[in-house]
Amino acid sequence: MVSINIKDWISIEGIISLLSGLFIVIVASKGLELMDSNPSASIGIIIGSIIGVTFFGGGIPVGILTGSGIAYLIIRLLKKTLIAFIY
Repeated sequence: MVSINIKDWISIEGIISLLSGLFIVIVASKGLELMDSNPSASIGIIIGSIIGVTFFGGGIPVGILTGSGIAYLIIRLLKKTLIAFIY
């Protein structure tokens, strides 16, 4: 039987794990938006996952939504950076 101890949650590792879980859920939701608006992103993410697992070993593709969410964040950051750079 697994017991849950609140003291385990009130630690640096517990708090970081909780925040990481929240962040991943938000990122995955943005990935869904990207996949809806740009279907070609799905193909790139799938191929990238296959290449990563094949050539860099030990990797486990954790999900298309998470990958597309990370792509969404990078694209958004690049767009904001380029807009700020141009103006």
